[in-house]
Amino acid sequence: MIVTVQKRPIPVSAMQWKGDNLAEVLEFTGKHPKWDSWFTSFAEYEQWVKKDRNVFKIITNHGTVEAVPGDWILRSPTGEHYPISDELFQQTYDIFETDVDRRHI
Repeated sequence: MIVTVQKRPIPVSAMQWKGDNLAEVLEFTGKHPKWDSWFTSFAEYEQWVKKDRNVFKIITNHGTVEAVPGDWILRSPTGEHYPISDELFQQTYDIFETDVDRRHI
């Protein structure tokens, strides 16, 4: 049987990776537990990101995913982060609050 469905409206937090807001995005996603053993400073990390195509890497339960400048990074209700393209974000989401810290979501 084929049925028509609609996704439930569950609010999520989101931030756009612009390529020049690394500190803000890192604060939003949080550091990986091994971050301090991988990098000696934020400046070193920033250089590494720039050398690696300015890609922000997100380590998820399903592996490492990449956000390129322009992508949005969403925080799921379970706390996991994942990127989606700006085009898909614009088609799928409406912004109804700004500058809200929704770490509990």
